[in-house]
Amino acid sequence: IVLSMLVEQWYKSILDFTKLTKDDIFVVKGFSSLDNLWRMVKGGWQPKIVLFSTRTLALYCIDPQPPYDKLPSYEELQKAIGFGVKATDECHLNFNTNSLIDYRSNIKMNIYLSATYQRSDEQGARIFNTYFPPQLKYGEQFTKKYTTVYLLKYHLCIPWKDNRKFKVAKGYMHALYEDYLLKHASYLKVFITEVIRPAIIRFFINVRKLGQHLLILTKTKKFAIELEKQLKSQVAGLSLSIFFSGSPDAYGKEDNLKSDIIISTVQSCGTGRDIKGLKTCINTTSFSSEPLCIQMLGRLRELPNEDTFYIDMYNTEVPSHKNHAWSRTLVYQRRAKSFRVELIR
Repeated sequence: IVLSMLVEQWYKSILDFTKLTKDDIFVVKGFSSLDNLWRMVKGGWQPKIVLFSTRTLALYCIDPQPPYDKLPSYEELQKAIGFGVKATDECHLNFNTNSLIDYRSNIKMNIYLSATYQRSDEQGARIFNTYFPPQLKYGEQFTKKYTTVYLLKYHLCIPWKDNRKFKVAKGYMHALYEDYLLKHASYLKVFITEVIRPAIIRFFINVRKLGQHLLILTKTKKFAIELEKQLKSQVAGLSLSIFFSGSPDAYGKEDNLKSDIIISTVQSCGTGRDIKGLKTCINTTSFSSEPLCIQMLGRLRELPNEDTFYIDMYNTEVPSHKNHAWSRTLVYQRRAKSFRVELIR
C-alpha cells in the first residue's frame, strides 16, 4: 500500500478491521526501515502487507541514490516478497511520482483510491483522465448528499491598495492574507467577533448534540494558534483544542480531536482525516482547487437523521477570494444537500 500520508492511521485501521496482527504488517518510512525489511526478508520472513511511504518508495525505486542504491533493487524486493496487489491511496496527489512508481512495478493487480479523481487545470485533467479513464472509476454513483453548505460573504474594510500584499509572482497566497490579519489587530478582531464567532454559535453551538464536534480550518499554524487564543473566552463551557498532524509537541496529540471545537490547518485535517461525530466544519481559507474542495467537504460524514453543516466564507473586498469562491460554488451546487449564499457583514 503506497501512502503519501496517514501511514499510522492505515496501520491502525488494518489491525482494527482485519484479523491480521502486528507481525503481518511492516511499515517502510525512511531508509533504516527499508534496510530492516530487507534484513528480515533475507532471514526468511514475508510480511502480508507492506505500508510504503510514497517518498521512501520513490527514492528507492525511481532513481536510487546513496544510500538506497546499496540495497537490492526494487525489482528484487517484489520477487522476494511476492507482491500480488498494489494499492495507491490518494492517487490524485503526487501523480507524476505515482506514475513513475507504476512503470517500475510488476504487480498484477493495482487499486487506486481517491474521492477526487480529477484535476482543476485543463492540461492536467486531460493527462489524468487518460491515465484514469471513466470506465476504470468506481464509486461515484454511490455519492450521497447529506451536508448543508453555507457560503458566507463578509468584508473587513481593508484598503483596496493592500490587496497586492496577498499575492506573489505565482498568484494569491492565503498565508499572506492570514499574516496580514495577524499584523492588523483591528481587522482580526472584527473577523473573529463578527464573522467566526456568529458562525460558531449559529451552525454549531445552537444545533449540536453531546459528543458532536466542530472543525475550523485555517491555512497556517500561527493563525490557528491565534484563533484558539482569542476564541477561548468566547466559547465558555466548550472544550477547544488545536491539532497539527505529526507535530511532536502537544498540538500533535490525537486526543485533541476529541474536543468540542478543533482548530487545525487544511494540510492537517483538510483531507484524509476522519473525526467521529463531526457536526460542522468551517473553512476560513480561500483557494480555487475543486478536488481540494471536494476533499474538505468530505471531512463531514453522514449523521443519522440530522444535518451536517459545511460553512465556507470569503472576503468580498479581495478579488481572488471572489474568483476562488466561484470555483468552490460549482462543487457545492453538485455535491451539497442544499446550498445557500449569505452576506453576513
